[in-house]
Amino acid sequence: MRRDSYMMQQLHTPVTNSKNIKRYNRARIYDLIRKETNISKQQIANRLHLSLPTVIQNLNELQQMELIRPNGYHDSTGGRRAQHYEIVSDYRIAVGLSITRHHIAAVAVDLNGHTIASVRRRQTFSFTDEYFRTLGAAVDQLIENHRLPPDRILGVGISIPGLIDSSRTRTYYCRVLDLDSASTDDFARYIRFPSFLCHDVASAASAERWSNNIPTFFYIMLNDSIGGAIIINHETFEGVNNRSAEIGHIKIRPGGKKCYCGKRGCMDSYCSAKVLTSITDGELHIFFDRLTAHDEQASRIWETYLDHLAVAINDIRMLYDCDIILGGHVGEHFDDYIDCLKKRVSKLDPFTTDADYVRVCKARNEASAVGAALSFIDDFLQKNP
Repeated sequence: MRRDSYMMQQLHTPVTNSKNIKRYNRARIYDLIRKETNISKQQIANRLHLSLPTVIQNLNELQQMELIRPNGYHDSTGGRRAQHYEIVSDYRIAVGLSITRHHIAAVAVDLNGHTIASVRRRQTFSFTDEYFRTLGAAVDQLIENHRLPPDRILGVGISIPGLIDSSRTRTYYCRVLDLDSASTDDFARYIRFPSFLCHDVASAASAERWSNNIPTFFYIMLNDSIGGAIIINHETFEGVNNRSAEIGHIKIRPGGKKCYCGKRGCMDSYCSAKVLTSITDGELHIFFDRLTAHDEQASRIWETYLDHLAVAINDIRMLYDCDIILGGHVGEHFDDYIDCLKKRVSKLDPFTTDADYVRVCKARNEASAVGAALSFIDDFLQKNP
């Protein structure tokens, strides 16, 4: 789902009676206020081509629902100062958990998609009751430390590095955590809010979708393992078996290095963060510190890394013909190196002399956890106002 999916639902609702028309207009007004804080009644009427009485009626109803509130006045231009409005962004809150092999991250997100609280702890994953107690404790710690009202929390999205079924209740392939199968009931047994499972890369792509006004893109997560997500017209394309965009296992060097999946030549073996941190005891920031200092070994590894990544990006571009966004822990370091990568990609692309379609992610801090929380925000906005 996407940031404006609730609005699209309203747009596709038949407006054949007064009730539907009223809800349609209310949804449009709420959506405009959410996107453009500090907007006045008259500005809303002008932008949406509605009569002022209709706008006023809907604003009153939205205030009664506690979804919006007045937020000061515009500067006077000689007449009466116009009052402006904003949404009550903390009217509802969602929590996202990100589970990796060695860490747990928890975030709280408001209706604007802003992260309002976060906590991160080092915790090695194990399929044990003790570990699942830790997940519940992380959520409780987040709520208590930041004094979040429990009655406003919509639920907890749990992001894991594995394939998730369409019901969002079970993972059936999670090699990173050495899991064959597990359910929401396992992960959420000590979480006191509605919960469901989320694919970590799809969640990160969802966070990127909220941060980036690009309707169609391919998201690459460059972590200790490689993953992808395809966003088409703001919607995640999941594939027939809910495992689309598993690009970590496309072959970029047939017969090459052995991958953890058991096959050879996979992108994961050449472009994961582990390729870089193999010389820094697993510390990615140390690798980039050495790279910045022009360390010869780090520079040599980086040049080869970029060559392999360029091959993968070109393959993706040939298939999907869309923007490609680099995320994950390595992607977050690409600001200073994106031009070097673009040059390599452009040499492989037969249709263009540049590669401006390759971008660095905007959603960076705990993107998978944020995206997992946004799933609940999207669900809420589909049904309200």
